[in-house]
Formats: sequence, C-alpha cells, structure tokens
Amino acid sequence: MKSFIICIGNRLLAEDSSALMVFDMLQQRTLPDNISVIEGGLMGLNLLPFLEQGGRVVFVDNVSGFTQPGSLVVLDQKEIIATGAEHYDHNSCLAYVLSVLPKVSEGKLPDEIVLIGIEGPYTEKLVEEAANLSVYIAQNGQK
Repeated sequence: MKSFIICIGNRLLAEDSSALMVFDMLQQRTLPDNISVIEGGLMGLNLLPFLEQGGRVVFVDNVSGFTQPGSLVVLDQKEIIATGAEHYDHNSCLAYVLSVLPKVSEGKLPDEIVLIGIEGPYTEKLVEEAANLSVYIAQNGQK
C-alpha cells in the first residue's frame, strides 16, 4: 500500500515549523519504497493530488489546544474535520481540504488519513518522536 507523510507548516514562523523539522529528519532516513515524504508547506488545496492516490496519508503539523505543550496528538480524518476553526490553525485549512475531498476527488480516496499534531514549542526529541510515529502509522495504520 502506498503511503504519504505530508509535513505542513511555515519555515518562517518558529511556532509553525516543527512539522518541517520532521520533514528534514525523514529526508535523512532510508524509508521503505512505498512511503513518500512530502514538504506540504502552505499548499492547502494543492495537497489534493496526494490525496487522490489511495493508500494511507499521514499529515504532520503544529496544533494548539489539544493536549499539553510538548506533546503529540493523533487524530483520524473525522476528528480532523470536526475541529473546524475551533482548534486548528491555518483557518481550518486541513479540515477544509479533507471535508471537500470526496466532492472534488477525481482519483481514489485514501484508505486512511491521520494527523500527528505537535502541540506547543517543539524539541528535537519531540520532532524525532513525531518522525518515528509518522513512519510507523504510514506502514501499519493507526492503532
């Protein structure tokens, strides 16, 4: 099964760049051939082509208000959409993309979509934990 790890955020804002640190870390690793790592940056709706190929999609991004600062949270597709603008920054960009996906998709929908949210200021240890978890979920699904 093909899997994508899509790291989204903004390198110019320290509080929104931890997922891109995960991207950098994963670029240094040898990953299984069926896992592609994408620097999603601020792509928004331009992420749709990665979501129209089936398989598993793991997003990594900063979140706010889900858990204690310095922690990770894992949300499934329904939980991501349900967050709306209430908890998720970027004006609910990811929640919006996922909510419109079934209406605009011209390809196969993902078998599973998961968000690994990095809460609060990040540390190298937290980035490494998010990187390891993203690879695990990309390979095995959310457990």
